[in-house]
Amino acid sequence: MRNILLVAGAAGLFTIFSACGGKDHAAAVGDGPQNTGGGTRSTTGGSKSTAGKSGSSTSDGGAGGDASVDALAPIVSITSPVAQPDPNADGVLTGTAVTVDCRVTQADVTGAGKVNSASVKLAILDATGKVIEEKAAAAAKTVDEYTADFSLTAIAAGAVSFRCHAEDADKHLGSAEISTLFDKGPTITFVQPEAKSARALSAPLDIEFTVDAAPLTKGDQNATVDAVTLDIAGKAIALDSAMDKPGHYRLQVNLADPKLFMPAPNGSTPIAITATNKRTPTAVKASAAQDVAIDGAGPVIQITQPLDKNVIGGKVKLTFKATDAVAGVDPKTIVVALNMANKAYDPKSDAWTVNGDTYTFEFDSRQITGSVAQMTLNVSASDKVGNVSGAASELLYLDNYPPSIDLDPFNIRTNAPGPDNKCSASFDPVGDNAKNDLSTAAHSGTFRAIVWDQTNVDPTDKGQILHFANTNPKSVRLYLQAAGPTPLLVDTNNDGVCDDVTKVDSTDSLELTPVPKAGAPLFGLDDAVAPTAAALGCTTQAAMGQLHHLCMNEVSDMWQVVQDEYNGTPVIYAASPTPGLECTGVSWEFGPKLSANGWACFATRAIDNAGNVGVSRPIRICVNDPGRPEPACATSSVAPPSCTDGCTPQLRWGGTEILFK
Repeated sequence: MRNILLVAGAAGLFTIFSACGGKDHAAAVGDGPQNTGGGTRSTTGGSKSTAGKSGSSTSDGGAGGDASVDALAPIVSITSPVAQPDPNADGVLTGTAVTVDCRVTQADVTGAGKVNSASVKLAILDATGKVIEEKAAAAAKTVDEYTADFSLTAIAAGAVSFRCHAEDADKHLGSAEISTLFDKGPTITFVQPEAKSARALSAPLDIEFTVDAAPLTKGDQNATVDAVTLDIAGKAIALDSAMDKPGHYRLQVNLADPKLFMPAPNGSTPIAITATNKRTPTAVKASAAQDVAIDGAGPVIQITQPLDKNVIGGKVKLTFKATDAVAGVDPKTIVVALNMANKAYDPKSDAWTVNGDTYTFEFDSRQITGSVAQMTLNVSASDKVGNVSGAASELLYLDNYPPSIDLDPFNIRTNAPGPDNKCSASFDPVGDNAKNDLSTAAHSGTFRAIVWDQTNVDPTDKGQILHFANTNPKSVRLYLQAAGPTPLLVDTNNDGVCDDVTKVDSTDSLELTPVPKAGAPLFGLDDAVAPTAAALGCTTQAAMGQLHHLCMNEVSDMWQVVQDEYNGTPVIYAASPTPGLECTGVSWEFGPKLSANGWACFATRAIDNAGNVGVSRPIRICVNDPGRPEPACATSSVAPPSCTDGCTPQLRWGGTEILFK
């Protein structure tokens, strides 16, 4: 059984431990140094040195462990900082770091081993006694002195303790601990604005915060708040009338005021508050800072498709980027204006798609109110603090008409350059050898098409400049199929007009290539031949000069290949083995694509660069291959087919679109 006896006398208070049946150990605790064989109390630095068994420690603060004293353990004391329980006295810790010094000496008893310097460790503990950080101590310049630096940044204000322990060569452990106070200054709390939030430059910035004293213990008079400052973007802001009640500050700051800020803040803007208390000898300053995003400009809108002055047609995909580096774009404010009709962003609509900050809006250019040949397009948006974007506007030209195409057009006339407006003899623009509707062929034939681009025209504007999407030359193809139950041409939009071929990807087709402008007009007095010269406003004249057929030494049925003089594009397309090597096209052997003699349907399809699809009226060819039985169409006993699904074919091209130059 262990007995504990407390004895009080003039020299101090002593505690005597005794245990039945075991060797007695005694440690005296007093106000001054006592010869305790390794358990002295140090008055330097205010720490208590304690000797205990290996693996145990005790301290003034009551650190646990075996209460038995290990007389062989090293003698340990903390020399700096000093113990300080009084917040109104000197010695309270401040700042962001502290240096802790510890003295460790060999116990002055027989059998005590030398101090193991590598075992000396220092630790910082919070108010509950929890070790926050422990590290090996470094040897100081003074013999038996050890030191380590600790950061106080993450340590709460109030009570804080430091512990030092060391072992000798035989693992006998001694330790010491002191408690003191740590002051971080007044408590600063932001109320508004919220950190990282966005605010418009045009609106006053609301600032609200509190500054409260942070007493270390009850009765801490030095914790009283003494001074408070506010700084925005490096500019000191007066707080003379900002405190509406003790410790509570509220004010508005006009960031756009050039008397305060020049230039005005933009983007991430720091707000810093400092407050000091009345701690002596040195006041403790606390700081709090956060950034707010100041946005003085609206979103940037960049239209990427279509571009300004582009020619558009049909369904159009408008693509644009809406960005705002500070506050961010508010999608609810995005509006596309087609002329004066606003189309707001609708995430539930199939017309809208979004990929990051890129928006796509699809609209039908054929249904734009107030437009005949052109339209205006505007895109606008606001950011999340209300700033409106700058103008993103375009003028777009409309082309909602497909190319006019014909394999067997009416004759045309052209004229020679000059002021007298003399026109040529009437001629077939695709040549005399090109197959005509209701003609006969054996197993091949020459096919040429005139592909004349069209566009929107405002009939009220006599001097308007026309804008064409122009034919995509890679899109022009000649289709054929035997007459039968499957039509070659169909009506896809149910308006009664043939507007496409049955099967666009049919292998029974041939690419036609553009034939460049060539030759010159052939003059002759043939006023009675359509189109008449009088109908075109020109006059004929007697033949002049020698007729020069095209294609150098080749025999050609053409002396002039016309083009669209308005926009300088080819309009004659023909079958050619290598573009440019045969100037007017070749005879195409179509026989292998037909299984029998009889009526066959031919049509040409083309697309302009706005996506408008055009098809020619069909031409019907009676195929009479000598190697096969004679077809009924050769004897006129079978009526020619319509080659359609009942739709009305395009009108025969009449040459009235030609520009005579």
